[in-house]
Formats: sequence, C-alpha cells, structure tokens
Amino acid sequence: MKTSYFTLSTLVIAFLLMGMKMQETADVLTGRWQLNTKIERETEDGVLTESSEKNYPKGKKSFEFSPGNKLVISDDYGKVKEKKKYVLEDKYVYIGKEKSLENRYTITLNGNQLTLFRTKTKDKKGKAQIETDELRFEKLP
Repeated sequence: MKTSYFTLSTLVIAFLLMGMKMQETADVLTGRWQLNTKIERETEDGVLTESSEKNYPKGKKSFEFSPGNKLVISDDYGKVKEKKKYVLEDKYVYIGKEKSLENRYTITLNGNQLTLFRTKTKDKKGKAQIETDELRFEKLP
C-alpha cells in the first residue's frame, strides 16, 4: 500500500509541475507584442537567392496573444485586424487553423524581446529551396 500511495503522490506532483510548466509557456506569449522587424531569406542549394528586411514603425503592426489560443494581428495602426488561432507546444507556436510545419515558429524570448522563426523547405526543379521568416517583437505594456 505504501508503494501505491507513493506512486499516486508522485503522479499528482508530476501533473501539477507539468501544468505549471504549460502555464509558464502560455504566459510567455500572452499580451501585446509590437512587430519591429521582419526578415525573409531564400536559399537554393545553400546559395542565398533573395533577402529582405522590413522595419515597422511603432504601432504599425502588433500581435496580441490571448488566453484561449486567440491571436489578433493588428495592422495599419489598428485599422485592420485579423483573428487567428494559435497553439503552443514546447518551444514552438503554430499560428493558423492547423498545426503543420508551414505555420510552425520557433520561440526565442530574451527579456521583453521575442523572436519567432520559421523555416519552409521545398524541392524546386531538383534543387533544395529553403525559405526563412524571422519576426522580431518587443513586448507592449
């Protein structure tokens, strides 16, 4: 009986810790984030073919992650709003209707700075084509 009680206690503690860890991850994104920079790159067989960097003025574009996996992307200083779903999983966030590699971003957080990074790989006429998107944010009060 002692073993069963110990096992049950251990499981309860493990579930509580997992729940706290999941809550910490959710809390990482919750709130409003100002998009500062978007960097897009394309390589073909390891050779950079295209690169662009767009810097956004303050207030131009923001992402608001809310409880319930709801995301509101505001553009044009809040005049245009787009609603999407998101799913957090470990160090990834999936933005859009379904979880796929096409909409999976790696999350990097450094203080009030957030980076979302996505890689898409394609085969184009026998050549490996890799597209990357890097979105750099700053937490809004």
